[in-house]
Amino acid sequence: MKSLMKSILITGAASGIGAATVKKTASKNISFTLTTKSNEHGLRLVSEYAKKKGTSVISLCGDCTNKKFMEDLFNLARTKKVNIKQFIKNDVNANYQKIRPLENNIK
Repeated sequence: MKSLMKSILITGAASGIGAATVKKTASKNISFTLTTKSNEHGLRLVSEYAKKKGTSVISLCGDCTNKKFMEDLFNLARTKKVNIKQFIKNDVNANYQKIRPLENNIK
């Protein structure tokens, strides 16, 4: 059985600190699960950059404070054999209280 690839979930990955984190750490030895609320173009550019560096990427647009979105995100990661190991929350205005129970998915 293929082992799960370790991944870092980064919210707000389409610009600013989130995008800079991806660009600084992208390599063949890492996998990213990237999200943005609305900047699809920026997320596409950051994802393409990471892929050129050999990084495995899952990217989705949606609100990470929405429990349903996060459940779907974790389920997608599981189907792609990705194990989210770290959660980097870049949206300082977001209330992550609603999804706190979902952080148990991060091992």
